[in-house]
Amino acid sequence: MAPNGYKKISSTSESAEKVGFVSFLLLQWMNDVMKTGSKRTLEEEDFVPLSNENTSQSATELLDKKWKEEIANSIRKKKRPKLWKSVLKMISLREAVFVVCCDVLFAIGSLLSPLLIGYLIFMLMSPETHQNNILHGCMLATAMAVNTLVGSLGMQHYAYAAEIMGIRLSNAVKGLVYRKVSTSRVTDSFQAFSIMCTAFTWGRKG
Repeated sequence: MAPNGYKKISSTSESAEKVGFVSFLLLQWMNDVMKTGSKRTLEEEDFVPLSNENTSQSATELLDKKWKEEIANSIRKKKRPKLWKSVLKMISLREAVFVVCCDVLFAIGSLLSPLLIGYLIFMLMSPETHQNNILHGCMLATAMAVNTLVGSLGMQHYAYAAEIMGIRLSNAVKGLVYRKVSTSRVTDSFQAFSIMCTAFTWGRKG
């Protein structure tokens, strides 16, 4: 923390922010932060710049837009607007598919691991000892290594993407609450009151 309070973490939308496939896959873009943290206490300027879509302002503006669309649709259909629908619309199809795919890879890896280990034990206990068993053993060891690697990467990327998504949605709801409370009186605005209740519920779940 800075001596005079928190500093704003820089954000950027430049193409230089994008990393290569290998760096993204292995999370190598965090290496500099990890090395710095192992030597001294991290400061605000040590962190990786935020992408514009992950800033509180951008997330709040997007939720505000989706919320206004939800209100307009609810008025047209003569129904009560629901904030959770606006929040879900903030999640892009690409993000949802990525998180689900990573979770599926982790689940498949978790299921295959005991099966591969069981087959390895069965092969080792087999009385047959010929050259084919050595080849099968090497293939099995390779399959176990690949399965563990893919499962671990799936788990790490799932956890990271889900965490980022949760933080962005949480900041968007809090920012929208702040906007509504600062521009209208809560006692006279059912809309602001409903948003505050929803934000409180989200906060307790987080």
